[in-house]
Amino acid sequence: MPAEPRVDVPTLLGLGLDEHLSEVWLAMAAAPGAGVRELADLVGISESQVREVLDELGDRALIRASRQSPGLLVPIAPQAALAQLLRREEEEIAEQQRWVQARRDRIMRGIVSKMALRAAENG
Repeated sequence: MPAEPRVDVPTLLGLGLDEHLSEVWLAMAAAPGAGVRELADLVGISESQVREVLDELGDRALIRASRQSPGLLVPIAPQAALAQLLRREEEEIAEQQRWVQARRDRIMRGIVSKMALRAAENG
C-alpha cells in the first residue's frame, strides 16, 4: 500500500490555502476529535476564527462530517485534499487562460478592424 503523501503548511500554502486554513486542517488531522476550543488552542487563534476557517474548509470540500461520530468534522484524506486543491488550482488557471484568450481575441479584432479601415481609406 503506498504511503500517504506528506502534507505540510508550505505545501498547502502553495496550493492556495492561507496560513490559518492550513494550520487548522493539519491540526484536525493530527488531533482527530478535537473541538473548536482545542483547535483554537493548538493553532493559536480565537474560537470564532476557527469557526470561520471550518466554514471555508467545508466550502472547499477539505473536511466532512464524520461517519462514526455525528456532529464531528474530520479532514479528508491527505491524498484527496491534495487532489482537491490541485483541481481548484487547475480550474483557476483555466479561467485565467480563457480570460487571456478573450482579451487576445478582442485585441486582434481591433487590429484587423483598423487595418481594414486604413485599407479602405487608402483605397
